[in-house]
Amino acid sequence: MTKLRSNLTLRQARRDDISAILAWLNAPAFLAATRVTRMSEMEMAEGRKALQTMLDRNQCFVAVHDNIRIAAIICKNHEAVDSDRCPVWFIPRLRLDWVTRMDEVLDEARRISGNSRKHSFEPELAPLVSESTDIVVEKAIKFRVTGQRALVLGPEERSKIPIDALRSNGYEVRLGSHHDEIYTKGPYDLIVCSGYHLRIPQSICDAFTGRIINIHAGCLPWARGIGLTLFAALLGYPLGTSIHLIDSGLDTGDLLLESRMSYKPDDTLRTLYSRMLSEVNHLFVRFLNQLSLGNATQVPQQQINPRTFARTRTEFETVLEICPNGYDTQINEIRLLAIAMQAIVAFRNHLALSDSERSKGL
Repeated sequence: MTKLRSNLTLRQARRDDISAILAWLNAPAFLAATRVTRMSEMEMAEGRKALQTMLDRNQCFVAVHDNIRIAAIICKNHEAVDSDRCPVWFIPRLRLDWVTRMDEVLDEARRISGNSRKHSFEPELAPLVSESTDIVVEKAIKFRVTGQRALVLGPEERSKIPIDALRSNGYEVRLGSHHDEIYTKGPYDLIVCSGYHLRIPQSICDAFTGRIINIHAGCLPWARGIGLTLFAALLGYPLGTSIHLIDSGLDTGDLLLESRMSYKPDDTLRTLYSRMLSEVNHLFVRFLNQLSLGNATQVPQQQINPRTFARTRTEFETVLEICPNGYDTQINEIRLLAIAMQAIVAFRNHLALSDSERSKGL
């Protein structure tokens, strides 16, 4: 057993650690973020055998903090050490304040494995979720609105800039709190959703096709559903904002205008989202200016699998729970979680190899 800093120790793994390690490979936050399928009973059995082999070879170590197991380290054989940038497998128990200890644990694991090279555990941060569908660029068509009666659905405080912009462009504006008002207080020529929390029913989408607009603080088609800033940083898809038409799908309507953004070094989930709201409100102002000049266009979104990127509120809350600072978690720390999840993906893929292939890597 090796005593490290801050009540952290690294010890040889035991048989009773195997179940814990396998559980980390099926962590709820990991499954919610990546949509990777839970390991089957057969896969779990094969994984148990593989881990037992690693224990028998004295290759497997467990990092413990305050008597809680927070990670497993599996040292590769010398052939793998000579060829790989990182000479160990790292399997974290997902929680941000534990994941931040990766470098300390890995440095000690490298020493034990006999590898003298010192590297930070920073593999290239590729998207955890990818979409291989070829991008088809559709031809844009004109977008027009007949009449100037508008209903804005959403919180009044968030909608101040859009409401002022509509009125400046000659619209008669009413603020609403529920989509039923489209029928009860209409008629309306344009419906604008600004932070509106409910799905618009298909019957309304059908009746008002081409007249319902969403002010969306996310880059489409990737940022669908909830937790847009969290999943953009975690899954590695583009950061930006969108003005789009609402149809019966989840944020799947034609794009009217979009913008791209970048992270700042000191961004947190909260500050980033605040900047995105400011950006998307001003994007709506630009869109209205284009509309008034007759230059507004609409174009279909890229076709991707909605399951790949859209996340539910439950999935969002499950992932946010492993961030002790909640919305005040720094984006750089979210990127650490992304690296930790990549490590889990890599080891799960490794366990999926055939016995002959696996023997070459250990």
